[in-house]
This record gives sequence, structure tokens and C-alpha cells, in this order.
Amino acid sequence: MRIAVFLLFSLLVHSQRVTVYQINAEWNSKNTLQLNLKDCKYIYADIEDLARKIKSQIKSLPTILIYKEGRNRRQYMAGIDMKLNVREEEIQNFIQELNGENKQ
Repeated sequence: MRIAVFLLFSLLVHSQRVTVYQINAEWNSKNTLQLNLKDCKYIYADIEDLARKIKSQIKSLPTILIYKEGRNRRQYMAGIDMKLNVREEEIQNFIQELNGENKQ
């Protein structure tokens, strides 16, 4: 299972499309953001299911990573309260910016 998740993560990171990953833990699921994002690929994963290499890069849970063209473009990490302090609208606006859409 871990190898499959890692392969999926690796393949999607290298696409030209914006990909948003939300990573949390089963024990912290109450702090998962319910996101309905548009114009991107959205993937949720529990840290328990990720490969060790990926786990070692996550410093706080939950975390949101936004990738485009194989590069991490933005990262949101929870504070000491283990909650993400970001609104869905802020994430969506950044996705639109990465996709070259003008803000109105």
C-alpha cells in the first residue's frame, strides 16, 4: 500500500496540472479541512499510509502542499493547535493564480 501511494504521489507531482495534497493523521481527522477545490487535482492522505521518505518531510499535521510542474509552490502547515489556519477561498485563489487566471 505504501509503495502504491508513493508512486501515485510521485507521478502526480510531475504533472503540469495543479495538484493539492492534504496530509493529516487518523488520530487528527477532526482537523481535516473539507475542501471542494476547482481546476486542480485534489488528494487526501493519512500520514500513516505514506512512505517513510514523504513522512520525513512533513513537520506538522495537517499540511496542505500545492504542486505545479513538479515543484512545491505553496505549503500550509498547522500550528500548535493542530489546525490549518487557511480558508478554502485563499487556496482556490492561489490555484487560479497558478493556472494563469486573472483575479477579478
